[in-house]
Amino acid sequence: MMCEKRCLWKRIKQTPSNPNQLIHKAIFFIFQLMLIGYCLNLAHVFLGIIVGLSVVDIF
Repeated sequence: MMCEKRCLWKRIKQTPSNPNQLIHKAIFFIFQLMLIGYCLNLAHVFLGIIVGLSVVDIF
């Protein structure tokens, strides 16, 4: 994951300094991070529900 971020950051730095392109890349990068966070959050909630149900079933 960290390597991915580093590679992405290098790619962003290497691009010609076209402001519009940079803004688009930044927005895309932020959107990707938000999407990953959202998916992780969903997975966490889902896991919590499963664990909660299994605990209820055990007792």
